[in-house]
Amino acid sequence: MESIVVCPWHFWPLSPCKGKSPYRCSDPGIFFLGASLSDIREKRPDHILCYDIHHPQVYIVSTSDIARSPLSGHAATLLSQLSAQGKTIFAGHEAQALTSLSPRHLDKLLQRLVRQKWLVRLSKGLYLILPLEAGVESRYTEHEFLIASRLITPSAIAYWSALNYHGLTEQIPRTVFVATPRRRFHAQQTILGITYRFITVAPARFFGLKQVWLDGHPVQITDPEKTLVDALDQPHRCGGLSEVAEAFWLASQHADFSWDLFTRYAERMSNRAIFKRAGYLGEQLNLPLTAFYPRWQANLSQGYVRLDPGLPTGGHYNARWRVRVNIDSNDLLEWQQH
Repeated sequence: MESIVVCPWHFWPLSPCKGKSPYRCSDPGIFFLGASLSDIREKRPDHILCYDIHHPQVYIVSTSDIARSPLSGHAATLLSQLSAQGKTIFAGHEAQALTSLSPRHLDKLLQRLVRQKWLVRLSKGLYLILPLEAGVESRYTEHEFLIASRLITPSAIAYWSALNYHGLTEQIPRTVFVATPRRRFHAQQTILGITYRFITVAPARFFGLKQVWLDGHPVQITDPEKTLVDALDQPHRCGGLSEVAEAFWLASQHADFSWDLFTRYAERMSNRAIFKRAGYLGEQLNLPLTAFYPRWQANLSQGYVRLDPGLPTGGHYNARWRVRVNIDSNDLLEWQQH
């Protein structure tokens, strides 16, 4: 006997077919284990799909690759209700509102679902529902930006992650960078192989945000202009100055990028180094930004700053933009060679 599970159609995180042809979903089925797969052996593909064997309301999913315990009635009902509301990530109080269980019994139920790999505990009182296709090793995650947005509020996807989202870098960062005006006890957290890094910013610097929709859920992210300002402010959070230089050039290729908005954002940051690095990069890359240079130079301070704050002091002085050029031009423009 091989283990299979019958899945309700509306239990979409657990039902791989999701109603796709030719496996049309209708009314909810039930959960059980222990039936034979012999009658569908020939038509079963290597990957998981739903099958209708005995009744048009029942869909079979092979669990030969998914060694999970069957769900109890309370658990199946709770996860089904959460999923029907689109809550693949949910807080304990959201689960409490959907069940008649006492808080103590609900807590025990959620702990058991975590042990059985139906849920992943993201943080205290915050959970992620794992669908069947996650497998026994739980190799699945909701979109990492959605998880990040629930780990701390208020927050916004920022720095290198935002550069990638806006098409201002060709690199795919392995870390999700999250800006927040709140302090977090742990500045870094790894969930399902994804590292989340939380950068605390002053409330006065937490601006330039836009809302994007991912899988039907709103997520805050810094807009392109604020993302580039942040990159010049803290290049080390965006892969280094060479990555920032490429982002600067790519921004100039985007017709909808507003350099006036970029300038106004930079003026709000109270860091003159942003204008110094911007002016130097603009001239080195021969970008058509000369109309903005007088305004940028009016925001310069007398002191010199390192062009790349992540590298040791050294190199020549650029008096026009008040920067210490401590990075070789070949290294700065290495991305142009690819």
